[in-house]
Amino acid sequence: MYLPSKSINFPLPRGLTRSHQSALALAFVAMASRLFLASRREILAQEYDANSYVIQSLGWYWHSGDASHPPGLAIFMAICRSIHLPLRLAFELCLFVSLGYLAYEVHRATRQTWATLTAFVLAMLHPGILLSFDSVLSDNLVTIGVVAGIGLLLGAVQSRSTRGRWWCAIGAGAVIAMLCISRPEQPLYFGTLLLFGIIVAGWSRHQGNSWKAILGHTVRIVLVPMMMCQLAVTLMSATNQAVFGFYGISALDSKSYQHFYRDLLSIAEDGENVRYFSVDRRVREQAYRASPTFASFRTAFEAPGDYFERAKREYGTSDLANGWFPWQVLRVIPRPYGQQRKILDRIATELESAFRNGQLVRRWFVISPLDPRWSLWLPHYPEGLLQAFELSSLPQETIFPLRWKTEESSIVRNFDRATSRRSTLVGWDIRPPSRLAHLLDRLMFWWQKLFCFGSFGVATIGLGIAIASYGLWRRGQALSGTLAYGVLASFIAVRCLFYGLVETMGWHVEARYLLPNAIPVIFFVCLSVSQLVARPISTYRAAPLTGGPGS
Repeated sequence: MYLPSKSINFPLPRGLTRSHQSALALAFVAMASRLFLASRREILAQEYDANSYVIQSLGWYWHSGDASHPPGLAIFMAICRSIHLPLRLAFELCLFVSLGYLAYEVHRATRQTWATLTAFVLAMLHPGILLSFDSVLSDNLVTIGVVAGIGLLLGAVQSRSTRGRWWCAIGAGAVIAMLCISRPEQPLYFGTLLLFGIIVAGWSRHQGNSWKAILGHTVRIVLVPMMMCQLAVTLMSATNQAVFGFYGISALDSKSYQHFYRDLLSIAEDGENVRYFSVDRRVREQAYRASPTFASFRTAFEAPGDYFERAKREYGTSDLANGWFPWQVLRVIPRPYGQQRKILDRIATELESAFRNGQLVRRWFVISPLDPRWSLWLPHYPEGLLQAFELSSLPQETIFPLRWKTEESSIVRNFDRATSRRSTLVGWDIRPPSRLAHLLDRLMFWWQKLFCFGSFGVATIGLGIAIASYGLWRRGQALSGTLAYGVLASFIAVRCLFYGLVETMGWHVEARYLLPNAIPVIFFVCLSVSQLVARPISTYRAAPLTGGPGS
């Protein structure tokens, strides 16, 4: 059996069946319920990262004087403000479009109507995403972008026309490029695209397609998005070079900071090593002695403050943990960024000189910013990976940090301006009656409890992987359905591997970093369970591999 080389076509029914009509009706009910729940919520004024994004958006990023975060979310917020669209509503509308398109492509790939509908409804009413949209964090934009990117990558493989496949590939590239300038996760998306490309190439070859056709698929779904991502990152970095004086998508991504941090990581220290404290006080003391420029900031750098207190509460050590060290650098070393870049370059030059003359001992180093103390953190990587899978089930209480909420008047005014707060969904108050509101609150409470079982999340992911793997191994699934599993699994696995590494050697990962895994996990598990219910395992042994025309 050979599938067509150029595309994977499935004839669509000319009319909607009753099953399809019922599914669409339930989908619209889920969307209406989501809007009803969202109408009772509002963006909260918060400190730290959220306040930084707000300040950036008020100045269209490049006129804000703050480049501590990448520009993606700030530009999105500025566009929403310029067209008078409340940010909370913008998040919801973008989610509707992205999730609807993903459901369409998954259904077209797998023909599993009710499994796709179940996944759509569960994703639409997911409490973690509903609560996360109350905050101004890039995780919300990344969650929406990942959903859209998965749908477009599927479209780039299974659209019926060549033009449609190329437009989907370009759209996927644009979405993933937006993700790369919203969070510094470019290696994560490149790894995901490579993994999905390998899956597509392997299955295409398994079906007997020519190497030319396989190369065409790979170029379209891997190289085009990668090139667009790199182009977006380069343009943003060059713009930051012209405006702020550093090359990178943010101040912490600049070459000056990376060189400075790499030299600090290279300093060998004596005594006991502690996880999550790669540049501890002993390393900094050696750097102060070797670098007069760095020593001039010693008093401010070592002054007790919020970052030391938070490390004491979370890790039991009153020092600068990895998660807060970069922010301490940006706080202590003065701006503008052009002056800050020169200071960091001077410190790095002095440290390099100390390495050469033997004043400092350099330890073996591989890749920045990986902690070179491999024996300290590598044995804990399985624990970190398990933690990442558990957080993919999104415990609600760690997504939405209410402790950041503030009532400071200046911050509240900025939030009101930047997010168009104090705006109801359609311009008037449609809050439900008290009894209905209480019932909705209780339903959401138990829905949150369901998603708070980390072990439940791990078990469902494992079940889905086992069922899908066995079914595909026994040739019980068509190629396009396999690719739906492949792209979902690629996004889930690479993000878990990436943040498992961060959890192991960097800092304790919050569930919001795994928020983009929520919807792919739901779709993957629903499709896998549907396979188990619809096709008992015994039928996999005899089921032929069926595809589109040409099978």
